[in-house]
Amino acid sequence: DMYGVTMRKAVYMLAHGEEDALIQEVMQKFDVLHQKHDFIIVGGLNQSEMPAGAQDLNTKFADALNLPIIWSTDAASFPRLGASRVQTILEEIELVKPKGELKHVPLAGVIPTEVPRERMQRISEKVTAALEQQGINTLAVLPVDPRIRIRTLREVANVLGAQVLCGHEQLDSNHVGKMIVGTLQVNDLLTLISDRHAEEIKD
Repeated sequence: DMYGVTMRKAVYMLAHGEEDALIQEVMQKFDVLHQKHDFIIVGGLNQSEMPAGAQDLNTKFADALNLPIIWSTDAASFPRLGASRVQTILEEIELVKPKGELKHVPLAGVIPTEVPRERMQRISEKVTAALEQQGINTLAVLPVDPRIRIRTLREVANVLGAQVLCGHEQLDSNHVGKMIVGTLQVNDLLTLISDRHAEEIKD
């Protein structure tokens, strides 16, 4: 229920000129979820996942669902050859921000992530100033830090609504270093598990 459509179906529909039908199908799934929940966060596609010729697909979905966009970018972790991290972040935001007939779709803000800690202040200041000139808010700048990904067992149990049978006194002191989100499609999930297993063996 948490998927509008699978990536395979989306690519197929786009390739056959069925973009409007694709958006309509996602809207119907969203409406069903919206009736059950007070608050919904819709995850978009990364730029690398976008089908050819569909770079503004996230914006079109946001427009159809009447939602603002918050764009999180890890562009700082792989700066373009010959460009600074600041330039790379700004170039990606320029690519994804609403424009043309979709310019009315609100971009609520941007969150650059994976910024080297030693360059945090400089990159934050430059990116914030550059985006401010365009009327875009920098909501946060997050550093490269494994602790950001760490959750306590209590947090995991709360999110899952789990019944803890024993070890209540250790819920806050035990941390979960790795998690796999179960909303992945089966093929992607199996690939992820296989890749992580290979990394652990290599380590």
